[in-house]
Amino acid sequence: MTRFKNYTIGIYGLLVKESYRLMRAPFLFVANPAINPILYMLIFGVGLGRTIQLPLGVDYFSFLFPGIFGSTILKIGFEASSTMIITNKLTNEFQDYRLNPLEPSQIVFGISLGSVVRGFLVGMITLFATLMLSLVSHFHIPVPKHPILLVLLLIVGASCFCYLGIAVGMKGKTFEFVNSVNLFLLAPLFYLGGVFFPPSILPPIWAKLSSFNPIFYFIDSIRYCFLGVSAAPITISLVGIFASTLICYLLAHMSLQKGEDFLLH
Repeated sequence: MTRFKNYTIGIYGLLVKESYRLMRAPFLFVANPAINPILYMLIFGVGLGRTIQLPLGVDYFSFLFPGIFGSTILKIGFEASSTMIITNKLTNEFQDYRLNPLEPSQIVFGISLGSVVRGFLVGMITLFATLMLSLVSHFHIPVPKHPILLVLLLIVGASCFCYLGIAVGMKGKTFEFVNSVNLFLLAPLFYLGGVFFPPSILPPIWAKLSSFNPIFYFIDSIRYCFLGVSAAPITISLVGIFASTLICYLLAHMSLQKGEDFLLH
């Protein structure tokens, strides 16, 4: 019991540390990241919503919102955790982890919890702003058909990208490295992962390739929770999601174990 208590105290300490970071600059860490998804909903959802016809039997605004909402929370998870790792490297705050000391799994869970909280806060701002847009533009935000599954998927998905952010942060030495991974790897995967359109409207070769995009299964399952329809069988999506999460956790854990040499300097 004492070991479990000490284990959870370490995780709680990292969560509190990240919470203080958010409170010191709430606009920078929470409000600012919500601007892009709100603009996406305004330009594509409201501006083009009535001109785009989809084969799924739903209007484009209702189709777009789950993708924007889910992808925002996932991307913030990656950005928050990777940024925190790089910041800790540059400020030598990893020395605190050495003095405590914290196990790699404690660091993974502690940083991930703080990043998930940040992702959900940004998601709630996006939800509120989209609700205001829907009221003035006479669109409607779909009510989730599977709310419990939605919350679980958002937590698992955000955690997955937090783990990936930790692994990337431990691999890189500068913010430029993290930004490059985000720009050249994650951004294309998100844009081609069904956020803005279903893969079925793509040319056959690109529609086939989308089935190898892990982000597609995250977005498709989140959309299923809202609309009750999906491009892929939900069971396949769930298997892909949990497999991706396990792989990203192992990458984060191993990166911290291999990074022990860094902590000793």
